[in-house]
Amino acid sequence: MVTVKFTLIRRSFVKNVHHRIACQKREQKRDYLMYGLEYLRFYPAQAGRHEENRIAKKFDRLVADLERKMRAALRRLKEMLTGLD
Repeated sequence: MVTVKFTLIRRSFVKNVHHRIACQKREQKRDYLMYGLEYLRFYPAQAGRHEENRIAKKFDRLVADLERKMRAALRRLKEMLTGLD
């Protein structure tokens, strides 16, 4: 019985560590683009984990979309500048 509890604790600890790492990565992305976005932030006390994950995924998709648009805009700008030479 003790070993079962121990393994459960260890498994949940590992899960928490992975969750924390994922959250840190998301935080970095948010910090990177926060100034350009209005982002509604839910804290775990206000929303369940499911709701939090749903919002985080939506935000990640938004970030990826913005990054694609920025790269495309830079590419077009480079093409325009090389066309001026």
